[in-house]
Amino acid sequence: MSKPVLTIRKSDLTRNGSLSTRHLDEVSQLLADGGLVLLPSDTCYSLSGSVRSGEVANRVNFALRRNVSDPISVSAANVKDATFYLEDSPVASALFDHFTPGPITVVAQASASIRKQTQLIEMTIKSQDGTIGMRIPDSVIERDLCAMVRNGLLTTTAVRQAADTLAQNTIREFDRALDLVAKGMARLKTVPWAAIEGDAFRATHSTVVRIEPRGKITILREGDIAKAKIEAVVAALPRSMRY
Repeated sequence: MSKPVLTIRKSDLTRNGSLSTRHLDEVSQLLADGGLVLLPSDTCYSLSGSVRSGEVANRVNFALRRNVSDPISVSAANVKDATFYLEDSPVASALFDHFTPGPITVVAQASASIRKQTQLIEMTIKSQDGTIGMRIPDSVIERDLCAMVRNGLLTTTAVRQAADTLAQNTIREFDRALDLVAKGMARLKTVPWAAIEGDAFRATHSTVVRIEPRGKITILREGDIAKAKIEAVVAALPRSMRY
């Protein structure tokens, strides 16, 4: 199925740049049924699917020619939903509070309840070490869909290049993103998908931060949110809360 079953143009969006109630319902139902959606995230176009759809990770990775075992981050509508997935961490909470909604992914240990869900961790999120990359994107479309679809969205950048060249190859043009995903979806044949056009990109590249044991942080990729700003937020926490 190379063509989207639903294409939503910028002219179809509401005044605040979100989806109409009808379109929100239609896309949410498609996601709940295992379909995918090309949407404008905060830095570029991304391909997303419901966390609760068992084959969604394989479908996303296959459509974008990613390694089938590549992990996929989870997008949430708000801090409460994001921290549901992670072990209680003052450092993670501080980063979410200061920098989200925004272009930051916080990689941290999954909560005990999530780790018990082996299928979710290993087959859906593709985590090999029990960690999850969580995002609260500065994209009203993405957040609204996260709120509608139970437990958020699996989301990854619509790009086929290797991770080390990701920053140079992100796609912010709808026609290019549509063409890329259409070719991938043609290989999936029967999986329905939707495409949403938008241009309210609020950042260039996202920053990826890993929270190590005892609260230490490692910058896996520096983006628009500088390493120094992240370190300053962590340093401002009382010492007893950093660990």
